[in-house]
Order: sequence, then structure tokens, then C-alpha cells
Amino acid sequence: MRRAGSETAIVGKWHLASEPAAFDFYCVLPGQGSYFNPTMLAHPDTAALLPPALRREFPEPLPAWPKNSFRIAGQDSTYADDAITDLAIAWLKQRKEPRKPFFLMHHFKGPHDNFENAERHDFLYDETTIPEPASLRERGRHGPLDAPQYGTSVSKRNPRRNMGHHMFVDQNLDAAAYTTASYQRYLKKYLRTLRGVDDNVARLLAHLAESGELDNMVIVYPSDRGFMLGEHDPRASRQPGALRDPHPRLQADLLLRSPARCARGGQETHATALGALRPAARSPRDEQRLCGAGSRRHRNPAQGSARAIEA
Repeated sequence: MRRAGSETAIVGKWHLASEPAAFDFYCVLPGQGSYFNPTMLAHPDTAALLPPALRREFPEPLPAWPKNSFRIAGQDSTYADDAITDLAIAWLKQRKEPRKPFFLMHHFKGPHDNFENAERHDFLYDETTIPEPASLRERGRHGPLDAPQYGTSVSKRNPRRNMGHHMFVDQNLDAAAYTTASYQRYLKKYLRTLRGVDDNVARLLAHLAESGELDNMVIVYPSDRGFMLGEHDPRASRQPGALRDPHPRLQADLLLRSPARCARGGQETHATALGALRPAARSPRDEQRLCGAGSRRHRNPAQGSARAIEA
């Protein structure tokens, strides 16, 4: 995208050892990063995007990768996905070449385990009972049949690693009550964390609308993989041997918003089979193909060049 003429940036989760030096700007989490007051690995231009209170903590001169770190921390705890979105919006406001198209990779920390939500969502869903999946208590043939303790469980099945441990469920509860309590705490924590993602997608869209860019944007938000939310008892996504049937773990959500002037302009959400995702647009010239995503019948060329955000 940079070689094709776009100004490029990545902000948030990177999870690679190499420096994202191919981008015009970056500010990324080291490894998985922390949910609160995160340390970031920064491009030298980051200092100009920070509010004065944080700018004072920015190292000058900035060391080379991977020692180019600073910590985002104010008087109150700062939530990682809020900080990532603050930086992304600041970059959009202060781009060096505002007349060029841009490509922004806006990568959230959440909802990676262990789930930690923003403090404003501490009591979200407290009065709600989350419906259990029908298969929660039926492991069946999912997972290695000769390894009942394999994989993090919701129930007590894996005494060494289960969600009840992470969620501080009373270890003296009987098996049925334990599974119920573990599942409720797990799902509510997961959904509270996901709500922080929703908040910040809304903030990003609001900024683009206010700046007049929203109707000139292609926004793609793919999940990196499917996830077990209690089906057949495992928690998470890495469950070799659990592939015998069509399964939520094999589906990844894909959200696409394209300009109204594209043939299929609007907003769509799909569950996409893993392995079916491919690079949609390698350059602004590929916009025609991206605007036709979702239907082979629509191949009308778009007028002009849309900008792009991958969240």
C-alpha cells in the first residue's frame, strides 16, 4: 500500500519480533501487551501525537527497536484499547501528507484472554443470565479422546487449568454449580472486554464522520480466528482434535463497510471460514475488486480512490 502511494500506519497489537519499519508510522504493543497502562514500542513521530502529560514520559532521544518503549499511564489507569484509539485518531488528525490516500491498521488488544475490561464496564451484564450453549456439558468426541484433561475447560474437567480458576469461582461448589458459575463469569468478562472494542470502533467511526472521511472509506474488521465460548466445554481456539464437525471455532467474523458509491456500498457482517480470507486490496487500484466483495455479480468500477482502515 505504501509503494502504491498511500500513507501507512499501524497502531496497537503487532505480536511479531521484527520492527514494523515498512509503515510510515507505528506505535505497537510488545507481544500481547497489557490491558492497562500499556507499554508501547514507538516510532519517533509518536511524541508529537501525545498529550503533554504523556509526552513528558517519552524518551528523548528514542532508542532503536526493540528498546524504543514508553509507558502510557496517567493519573488514572489507562485502558489499552482506549489508548490505541487515541493514538490512531491523533495520527489521522496530524498526518504528514493529508492529500494522499491512507492505510491504517488499527489493532485492538481485546478480547484476548485473560479478559480484562475497561473499568466503566465492571458491572455490565451483572443483572443478566447468559444462555448456555446446548453442548456445554456434553464434550462428546471433541478433543483427544484419551486426554480428558486436554485444553482449558469451563467445567472442572481440567483440574489444572479451567475458567473457574481464572474467574475465582468457589472451588468447593459441586460440578454442576461450578460449571454454571464459571460459564457466567467467563462470558460476562469476555463480553465486557468486547464492549471496549465496540466503544472504540464507534469512536473511530465518529471521528471519520466528523472529519468528512467516512463516506470515502473502506473499513475491514476481520477476526483472526474463531473462538470457543463454551461449546463442548473447551475454552479458546486451539483445540486440535475438535475439528470433527462444523464448529464455531472454524468461523471468523468479518465486518466490511464500503462507500455508498461502491456497487455493494453499506455495511455487512459475515461468518467467514478460516482460510477463506485473502488480501482484498493491495493498492488503490484494487478498490474495484474490494467494492465488489461479497458478490461476483457486482464488478462496477468505483469512481476515485477510497481510503482504507483495517481494524
